[in-house]
Amino acid sequence: MKKNVMLIALMMVSAFIFAQRKANHGKPHHDKKGHGRAEYLKKELLLTDEQYAKVKSINAAFAKQFMTIRKDTALSQGKAQTLAKKIRNERQAQLKSVLTEPQWARLNEIKRRGHAYRRGDGDQRPSQGGRPGRGDARPDHEERG
Repeated sequence: MKKNVMLIALMMVSAFIFAQRKANHGKPHHDKKGHGRAEYLKKELLLTDEQYAKVKSINAAFAKQFMTIRKDTALSQGKAQTLAKKIRNERQAQLKSVLTEPQWARLNEIKRRGHAYRRGDGDQRPSQGGRPGRGDARPDHEERG
């Protein structure tokens, strides 16, 4: 009986702890829309403080517009995609006006690498084929005899 009471108490405390963790989990992220991407670009593109502020503002506005489209259930999928593409193009134009030519070229290189990685043909991603040591020949190691 005593074990059952302790077990129930432990389960209730665990549920309370996990509920608190989940309730607080996304709040800081929503307060800083566009902030994380701007921080990344500041580091990668060596943005000035003025450029950083503009990029951060552009990203925050983009995130807000994009969320509006996502939440609008009255839009058809095609219409939502068209609007999202328009917003992305506007964001690109705004970013291009803020960045220098070398920064713009670097941003496009970063995007190209990201697209290649997601498609699976980038240098960063390991092959999805056979794995060495699982029956495949390993050309970089000689057979032991």
